[in-house]
Amino acid sequence: MTDSRRKSIQEVMDAIDWAISEINDLMSDEQESFDNLPLGRQLEDSDYQMLNAIENLDGAIDELRDAKGYLEEALV
Repeated sequence: MTDSRRKSIQEVMDAIDWAISEINDLMSDEQESFDNLPLGRQLEDSDYQMLNAIENLDGAIDELRDAKGYLEEALV
């Protein structure tokens, strides 16, 4: 692999790291909002949407980590 391609892959990996960080921040904010809901309140549709969003954001992070792993393997 050429140095130029290696550099491009590293730039993509850096972008993935940035995306993971941003998504993690969003997930933390959503989790905090959910955790601050009044105790004893019956869950509403919007609450389930929050939980679904948290799970999906977590899944996105997992997928991005997997993608980065493949890119790292390509550099070996």
